[in-house]
Amino acid sequence: MRSVEESESMTGNSSAPSAIDFPTLCHRLKITKLKGWINHWIKGPESIADHMYSVSLMALIADDCFSSL
Repeated sequence: MRSVEESESMTGNSSAPSAIDFPTLCHRLKITKLKGWINHWIKGPESIADHMYSVSLMALIADDCFSSL
């Protein structure tokens, strides 16, 4: 993967590299398993993207619960 500076100099556009790199990053988050789960030999470890999704849902629920107090 090229650095942002290399990509900007090639395209002349600072938003193009981030637009191209973002799907690649998202895909890596989807296929990379959580290291702690792997280190503890847990079968079927969740991916980083799975974990981020679960935590974000918990944050939304917690915000709803605590905002009514």
